[in-house]
Amino acid sequence: MKLVTFVLKNDPTQTEIVGALTQDEQQIVELQKACKIHTGKLSKYFDNMIEFLTGAEEARALAAELLEDAGADYKVSMEDVQLLAPVPRPRVMRDCACFEEHLIGCNRRGRMMQGEDPASIDPESVKPDAGWYAEPRFYKVNVNSIVGPGVDIAFPGGEMFKDYELELAFYICKEGKNISHHNAMDYVGGYTIFNDFSARMIQMNEMAPNSFNVGPGIGKDFANAMGPCMVTPDAFDYTDAKMTVRVNGEVRGGGNHGAAYHKIPDVIEYISNATTLYPGDVIATGTVGTGAGIETGIPLKIDDVVELEIEGIGKLANRIIIPDATKQRNKGEAFKRLVCGPVDGKSSFVIDDYPDKWRGGASKKPTVDVWRINEMPAKESATANVDMGNLPIEHEPQAGRGQSIFRHVPLDIPQGPRFENLPPNVRNLHRGMWVEAHKTIGTKYIPTEEDMKKHASMHWTETINMFFCADAELELVSLNDLDDAPLKTGDALVQMACMHGWTGTGVIGGILASADMSTHIQLIDKPKPALVSKLNRFKRYVAANMKSNEKEIGMSDVVIDDYSPNESEIFDNEGKQIGYAGDIWRMLAPNADVSVSADTIVGPMEPTPPKNGITFRMVDLLPGCTFETDASFMSYYSVIIGQLEAVCDEGRATVPTTGDLVQLKNASLKLVNTTDEIVRFAYYMIDTE
Repeated sequence: MKLVTFVLKNDPTQTEIVGALTQDEQQIVELQKACKIHTGKLSKYFDNMIEFLTGAEEARALAAELLEDAGADYKVSMEDVQLLAPVPRPRVMRDCACFEEHLIGCNRRGRMMQGEDPASIDPESVKPDAGWYAEPRFYKVNVNSIVGPGVDIAFPGGEMFKDYELELAFYICKEGKNISHHNAMDYVGGYTIFNDFSARMIQMNEMAPNSFNVGPGIGKDFANAMGPCMVTPDAFDYTDAKMTVRVNGEVRGGGNHGAAYHKIPDVIEYISNATTLYPGDVIATGTVGTGAGIETGIPLKIDDVVELEIEGIGKLANRIIIPDATKQRNKGEAFKRLVCGPVDGKSSFVIDDYPDKWRGGASKKPTVDVWRINEMPAKESATANVDMGNLPIEHEPQAGRGQSIFRHVPLDIPQGPRFENLPPNVRNLHRGMWVEAHKTIGTKYIPTEEDMKKHASMHWTETINMFFCADAELELVSLNDLDDAPLKTGDALVQMACMHGWTGTGVIGGILASADMSTHIQLIDKPKPALVSKLNRFKRYVAANMKSNEKEIGMSDVVIDDYSPNESEIFDNEGKQIGYAGDIWRMLAPNADVSVSADTIVGPMEPTPPKNGITFRMVDLLPGCTFETDASFMSYYSVIIGQLEAVCDEGRATVPTTGDLVQLKNASLKLVNTTDEIVRFAYYMIDTE
């Protein structure tokens, strides 16, 4: 007999109902309703599945009788219900690892992912340790993350290897402690399918060798799918059960539960050692050999439908979806930000904190948004009414809307083997992981294998990107198809909707400004700078696309490699020199023309940004000098070298290296260099209304 827990789709109360499948599995008998009609009273066994399990043989016998005499009055069609996990909220769930083949496959694949030649791997070196053979080890599963068939699964943000695990699970039907394997099967009340979804890269980090390892955490905590039904022990033979996993209908692996090294009676005996098991507890026996993507080297992708089947139970299917790019508290307090706005006629620091970080960031320093402009010219985004920086992460702003994102991005690219030097199967795995990362964060163009030959991080960005190099700990290089830009601390980079990637280690903070692709033109000839710099203080690179006849989206190249052409000395109102400034680029409209047909820095520096546009500028402020800001538009300052003192009507604050300051319209502000060294900061001037 097959039992289910379900809710009626048209029931707004979503009351959970216990039922039994008819023989054709097209209908469900509502057991409590049938019991009321047949016996004239309700049974606690059918209140929920834990009560049913507690009833053991008596509950099963009553359910079988009701199923045999089932009438149309208490049957519902499968089309009218949403199946839940058989026990939606078990008291406790434990998951073992009973299959040697699975563990060997995981260890072997891990070595291959590091670039090791499969032919050179010693078979003995990938076997589990001796302790595993002695006892069926387990971990406790998050029962609050249990979901049923058909539920969409979102992995943690940033996970590059999304995985499934094909497992059999069984339910305990009576209380017991120190149970002997001789009578352990008396405690089994039913079986179901378990998909132990696994975020492998997170899991590997949490369970890394030679680290403080308390077992899986976030890598296993987010989704545990179970179902579609619970089959009673009399109708299922766990010692000879064929198991199959399919992804989008394609068989990916599987085996037979009879191959388990640790058998269910031994599992129960081990787990109940000095521990009481209760009805409704659920235990999984672990992944069957080749029942996980980590063994085959093929992770799940966004929109994949993964289907697990165990002969005698049924099929459990779930679809993979894009997760929300949510944020969490920035405990490391990286990238200090201040927002200065007008309050009751005086300027005040309305925000003084550290921005929340993206959950997907694996770097030592987080990816954070400082501020966001959702329209151009800036209106609501130029006020302190809403903290735009705490909106969910988006890889790039939406083109055509004038949207801009001020963001700090850490770069910590693994220096592993070159993509093209990896064995073909490992190369496909690495590419698949990078592709999934791009899908997760919303990259619009997914890189091909040809794109990634230069480096695994190569990808296409549609928008105009303006970056400054805030901290080059080691060599930091912006990659393009045809030429690269080696960045040093303080250098600026403009990317005009092109293919790019990164090598090295460091932190880049920058701005992303929207670009309308209808104005994008792939170049034949590189533009020439309109002016020549005399001071050579502010190094800049501009990358765009060339040779469109050789590649559909063109081949990215560094089209300008020079110093800001209009850089000059700057003076205060009394004529005293206070430093130097130079423009890097101007965005002349909310839908930026990224054709790069001409250098937009075509004349002297302007005191205000272009109408409906943005000016990217660099400033060096001399020791002891004050930079008087303009309150007629919105400004964003990011300190690259040194530290600034920000002074407004109602306060004074320090802006450190990689610290950020947003000046909203009509907020008076002074920037003071109180140190003995030159302070360099990026200065973005944004038109507002």
